[in-house]
Amino acid sequence: MKKVAKRILTLIVGFCMACVGLVCTPIMGAKAADASGSYVKVTSAPSDWSGDYLIVYESGKVAFNGGLTTLDAVSNTISVTISNNEIEANATTNAAKFTISKSGSNYTVKSASGYYVGQSSNANGLKSNKTTTYAHTISLNSDGTVHMISGGAYLRYNAASDQCRFRYYKSGSYTGQKAICLYKFVEAASGDDGSEAIVSALDKVNAYMSLAYQYTVSNQIVETTGGTDMVDLDFIGIASYSSYTSWEGRKAASGAVYAG
Repeated sequence: MKKVAKRILTLIVGFCMACVGLVCTPIMGAKAADASGSYVKVTSAPSDWSGDYLIVYESGKVAFNGGLTTLDAVSNTISVTISNNEIEANATTNAAKFTISKSGSNYTVKSASGYYVGQSSNANGLKSNKTTTYAHTISLNSDGTVHMISGGAYLRYNAASDQCRFRYYKSGSYTGQKAICLYKFVEAASGDDGSEAIVSALDKVNAYMSLAYQYTVSNQIVETTGGTDMVDLDFIGIASYSSYTSWEGRKAASGAVYAG
């Protein structure tokens, strides 16, 4: 009789594992597209601006294309989709990012294509170089826009139809161009790859999947992810096992529900 009980248990465990597979597969697939993270709008000034960013003109739904080798160019942008102050991290947006790094009391700004950008004087234009760095000061404004100042000039977006470009503009006239926002890359939080959902699914399988047993002895030790259960006559709620008795709905401390 013990062999019969073991066979039944084996078959049921196999069935449970099949169910887990069915539950987990779509969960993992659903998160694959955005598993790396996203670019999140900076709404509170950090103590250190270092990190990877998209430089964005929100109303135009465009970002400065850091993947270019010629950065001071008309239409030096990519299109972006903004949802709840976030932009998806994908191959296109990652290729357009800029890396801001601390340098003394200032910051450097480097494109994904490997060029430092900035200005050396308070004039309209944009300089880029693979070895020469350009100092920036960065500050957050009350409306969520950002001042990135290099050489006295401000990084802004020129929305004129024959320009559509990010560039530095001198302090005396920069307000004639559009303000920018910074969206910082944030890695996916632990579990955003679906692992937390999978653990939750496993817990539910263990808690609510009824396991059927034929008992020929008074004590059975059952291991679950919720702990180790002692299934005996007291737990089953019968006085003896002189004959087969049907029972169900016995929930153990681990959360597993048993029937037999």
